[in-house]
Amino acid sequence: MEKNYKSLVNVMVYLIAVIAVISAVVLKVSLTLWVILAYIVAVFMVTMVCRKNKRIRVKYFVPGLEPIQKISVGDWIDLRAGETVALKQGESYLIRLGVGMILPAGYEALVLPRSSTPAKFGIVVANSMGVIDNSYCGDADEWKFPAIAIRDTIIKKGDRIAQFRIIENQPRLIFETVSHLRPNSRGGIGSTGKR
Repeated sequence: MEKNYKSLVNVMVYLIAVIAVISAVVLKVSLTLWVILAYIVAVFMVTMVCRKNKRIRVKYFVPGLEPIQKISVGDWIDLRAGETVALKQGESYLIRLGVGMILPAGYEALVLPRSSTPAKFGIVVANSMGVIDNSYCGDADEWKFPAIAIRDTIIKKGDRIAQFRIIENQPRLIFETVSHLRPNSRGGIGSTGKR
């Protein structure tokens, strides 16, 4: 279970505030000085906690697949084909990516083709973008790439065909029915012109 670091920080901030007040009374030191010191310590602790790396647990479904790693350039993490597949132009196929993951609490993953995938491998992703919900983390929940072949092609096991990143889940939303929106409308799709 992931630790709830935000709650931990809140507890530490309250603890520091209580220690500051008690110290000011017992040691007869200025309360203002202790509050300033407590604030500096709290900001430092919050900064350190927020910078903490997020842990992702990865299960490999395919033996011999190279482990996932963050490359030094770019923010997205590459995913490899977990099988060798031959496709004819126009065919669609769910290519195994050979991995499943437990994402950090409150996060989901976006999966897209690498920018070079259509040119190098002759495939595009069928649904424009894959979204992996945080709940998709069971023992049989392997990630896959819904491919459409734009030419006859062979994808080999280990080819880097996709990439992913994690993002925070959207906040809880409340939908309210109204009769009117704003009085000024933009004018429909394409209303800003061509150039």
